[in-house]
Amino acid sequence: RFERFALAAPEPYDVIHAHYWLSGLAALPVSLALGMPIVQTFHTLAEEKNRRLGDGDRPEPERRLLTERYLANEVDAIAAVSRAEVDVLCDRVGAAAERIWLVPPAVDTMLFQPGTIASRTDLRARLGVRLEDGLVVCVGRVQPLKGQDLAVRMLQHLPGAVLVLAGDATPGEERYLEALHDL
Repeated sequence: RFERFALAAPEPYDVIHAHYWLSGLAALPVSLALGMPIVQTFHTLAEEKNRRLGDGDRPEPERRLLTERYLANEVDAIAAVSRAEVDVLCDRVGAAAERIWLVPPAVDTMLFQPGTIASRTDLRARLGVRLEDGLVVCVGRVQPLKGQDLAVRMLQHLPGAVLVLAGDATPGEERYLEALHDL
């Protein structure tokens, strides 16, 4: 479905940027069909996740490990979010160092600061949050790895602040979501 949509797009693209391994798997055939460069951002790597498994954690499937290795050698460039990720890509996934670009994630502090458009959205009105109150939004899959519990714990230091957790529990992490509600 993604491939059909991308190939039928009226505007030509300059580059395709795939986020996460599943997106890379979907975007690579489009890149090849259009003769267009593709940049891959993995965000997490199965090799590293499996190396750091906790008690009771399930390892990432072999399909993901193989797909990440394949993508790392087929895409035109990889945007890695940390030096540690660059090391894993080179040493454990087999990516060529000359195709990896270190692009640390960042926040546009000119846009996201008190009094800017990001703090005046209708989200405040829907939540009943006054302008002088703090609004903290965390978006992503709910799982211990993401550390949403830290956002909940910080509320004690921000009187009047409202926390919005946007996302759902990763399958198998429903207990963590329940623990966040209890916290």
